[in-house]
Amino acid sequence: MIRPLHTLLNQFSKCQTVGQWNTYIREAVNNGNSKEALIFYRHMKRMGVSPNKLTFPFVAKACAKISNLTQSQIIHADILKLPFWSDVFIGTALIDMYVKSNQLEFAHGVFDKMHERDITSWNAMLLGFAQSDFVGRFFRLFREMRLLGVVPDSVTLIGLTQSVSKISNISLVKGAHALGIRVGLMDDISLVNTFISGYGKSGDLLSSVGMFDEIHFKSRTIVSWNALIGAHSLLGTNHSAFRIYQLILDDGRKPDISTFLNLLSSCVKLEALKYGKLVHSHATQLGLVYDVTMANTLLTMYSRCGDIHSASLLFQTMAYKTCVSWTAMIGGYAERGNIDEAFNLFLAMHTAGEKPDTVTLLSLLSGCGQTGSLELGKWIDNYAISNDQLRDNVILCNAIIDMYAKCGSVDKCKELFNSMPHKTIVSWTTMI
Repeated sequence: MIRPLHTLLNQFSKCQTVGQWNTYIREAVNNGNSKEALIFYRHMKRMGVSPNKLTFPFVAKACAKISNLTQSQIIHADILKLPFWSDVFIGTALIDMYVKSNQLEFAHGVFDKMHERDITSWNAMLLGFAQSDFVGRFFRLFREMRLLGVVPDSVTLIGLTQSVSKISNISLVKGAHALGIRVGLMDDISLVNTFISGYGKSGDLLSSVGMFDEIHFKSRTIVSWNALIGAHSLLGTNHSAFRIYQLILDDGRKPDISTFLNLLSSCVKLEALKYGKLVHSHATQLGLVYDVTMANTLLTMYSRCGDIHSASLLFQTMAYKTCVSWTAMIGGYAERGNIDEAFNLFLAMHTAGEKPDTVTLLSLLSGCGQTGSLELGKWIDNYAISNDQLRDNVILCNAIIDMYAKCGSVDKCKELFNSMPHKTIVSWTTMI
């Protein structure tokens, strides 16, 4: 929140040097007042005080937090006018700014123009690719870094492990692990936690457990426990995940939101409902159920486990609902064949000003196919046509064809199939 104007003006009057301005800018960013930091920066320039190279890392951080591309480009242009524009510290700050603003091409442009790079620069760009699921680009850049003789650090290997986990390649996870051992980084608990998670996501529960067991019990963090629960939730059963949760409590650890989200991911069938309710109860006791991500995950759990009544009660108590919230409830009703209630919620979602996404429509289409609701299915088809972005989605088109097929309208199937500019194997299979 930006403080009152008279308070800011009072602070402006005290600033005489660039060092004083930098202090105010830094404090504003660190206190979460990014817009206020940018006001300080603009007023500093109006007062005729030239920024130095210590100014821009914090200004760039402020731009990253508000994800404003125009403001980011203004700051970038200001830097290019100054003699220290090629400073590696500033270049890295710009890369980080663009990455956090989801502008990877701009970030890569800065990276390519840097005359000097340190490991932090490489990491900023690599993590940008890793977090945006550009696995191929990550590996190309990582290969280039190794060919140039740059030694990776724990941050590099965390990004590497996250990337290889997304393609579920156990050999590459083991390769990243071996590299970590070779360069002597396995004492870093954050890296070890990433390997626990990485092995789990790649289907190797035994290695995931082995990594956890190698951590001295005093060095284990709640993130370590969460990674182990996540691996068991993916590959084991809800029984083993909750057994680990009991060990967390026995160890005197305080679970966090990630603990509960990982536990809930194992509760996807009716027999797991009692465990899901236990999570709900514990999360409520810790005051975590008011987090919208937590509430949405609970909604999804109740819907998947068939307890639509509990899902509805939770949904009604939510002060803030996202598209995920609405979609979870719509999907819950549609899956159980209550297509009228699902459609009423869809209309209420529109009235509330929340825009449905592809998953919302897929949930409704599934319900239409299941109940043979051809007229409602046609309405959804027309809705998709009126929204070019949705109609051009091949997954949605395949679902509409499937809905028409299940409702017995073969002519509509043919019409849509023949109009599709791009067809996948699913399109052909559904049509056949």
